[in-house]
Amino acid sequence: MLRLDHLVFACASLDDGRAWMEARLGQPAQGGGAHPAMGTCNALWRLGDAYLEMLAVDPEAPPPGRPRMFGLDLDDVRARLADGPFLLAWVAASDDLDAALAAAPFPIGAPVALSRGDHLWRLTVSADGRAPLGGLGPALIEWPQDAPHPVSRMRDMGLRLTRFWCATPEPETLRAALAAVGAADLIEVTTGEGRPRLGCVIEGPGGPFVFD
Repeated sequence: MLRLDHLVFACASLDDGRAWMEARLGQPAQGGGAHPAMGTCNALWRLGDAYLEMLAVDPEAPPPGRPRMFGLDLDDVRARLADGPFLLAWVAASDDLDAALAAAPFPIGAPVALSRGDHLWRLTVSADGRAPLGGLGPALIEWPQDAPHPVSRMRDMGLRLTRFWCATPEPETLRAALAAVGAADLIEVTTGEGRPRLGCVIEGPGGPFVFD
């Protein structure tokens, strides 16, 4: 079985994205940094046992020589970023990434070994960088059992993910795909017209905030 690891919000500028999220959650980012292998950078907020990631292209990093994760190089993602940060993707953790990939009925990508300091992990990244199923399916991550998880380095500021959903014109197809990979209980699948999208509610000391 998989477990929810983190939500991925995208932004055009990490400074702007951090300020945007801090204004909504009422809490400062507690972690983050650069991903040299991907040419990206991030800021993090703890959500209990999971976390929220604000992700951007790192303007100080050289091009990575491959598509950046979660489709940050793609025209449609860049076009959406012109309107501000948004919930782009989500990541589920597995203790056996290779077995989870073998069971997946939809393309998830290939594992890429990444690190920052003493944080080590493997994350699935597709050939074009795009998130699985247009962001409705999870990318997969594996953290070594003897290495720290980012949540362990962040104070619990009382932020909690109280609802996480997606809307799609084909909910039954998506539910079947998520069930096959062991992620059916991690996200609420609803029926929606038009472009599939993700949404969530985060509760904090200042009350709930809806991202949709």
